[in-house]
Amino acid sequence: SSTNLFNEFIMLSLRTTAGIDKESLQYYMKNLDLPIGNPDKIFAFEEALEENLSRGNLIDYGSAIAIPRNKFFISDSIIRELFIV
Repeated sequence: SSTNLFNEFIMLSLRTTAGIDKESLQYYMKNLDLPIGNPDKIFAFEEALEENLSRGNLIDYGSAIAIPRNKFFISDSIIRELFIV
């Protein structure tokens, strides 16, 4: 499903030091037919993204968003917060 593809993109991207490429993120959000009939799901994702950025769990590098090295040990919980369910 579109939701599974999006979540897999988020998970696999954040498990690398390069992180989520912002252009790819925009592409997925526009072209994967998200949020499967519920705009609250996209809002929840964006809210979780902003919250993790403000807590320092994610870093915005301009063209990408990544988990800083000192947060790799909690990466599963960070990624889980970003999943669309």
